[in-house]
Amino acid sequence: MNIDTTNANSRDRSPILLGGTVAAAVLVALIVAAVVAHTQSVSSSAVSAPSTTGDLDGYIPDDDPISPFAEVSAVEKLDDELRAAVRAAARRARRDGVDVRLTSGWRSEALQGTLLRQAIREQGEDYAASHVKSSTESEHVRGLAVDVGPADAAYWMSRHGAEFGLCQVYANEVWHYELTADDGVCPPMRRDAGE
Repeated sequence: MNIDTTNANSRDRSPILLGGTVAAAVLVALIVAAVVAHTQSVSSSAVSAPSTTGDLDGYIPDDDPISPFAEVSAVEKLDDELRAAVRAAARRARRDGVDVRLTSGWRSEALQGTLLRQAIREQGEDYAASHVKSSTESEHVRGLAVDVGPADAAYWMSRHGAEFGLCQVYANEVWHYELTADDGVCPPMRRDAGE
């Protein structure tokens, strides 16, 4: 009796390979979630806006991220193409079971200045230089950047954002996206906002 060991061996390895692939995907998702949670908790405590800011400044409370379809200044004052791309990505993500929220969108110059001063005061100049741009340099002030959350949304966006023209710009900010893809290809990430 001849037994075809090629097929048997292939079948025997398939569950192992599949299990390893699933385990790797889960590990990557957990790492991204941990980085997002840690970095957002550090940056949130460092740069939360004072109570004098509000919707007119584009302020989004740390504990209340918004829908990209919300009718607030943080969304409405985004560049039209960016807003359309983020909304298209959010619709697709929803079909994949992921709820994309915005933790930041358009910001006024005043809010951006406040965030920078708080980061310097509470975390130091080195931290501020790598995480918060001035109001004259910030893409948020120009309406050309969004920050997405929660962690599963940032992970989803890192995998699918380029299909909508959305790219993670800074290696140290997995939540920050700008409309920079060229034919679905993102440019190399910069190390941080100071680069």
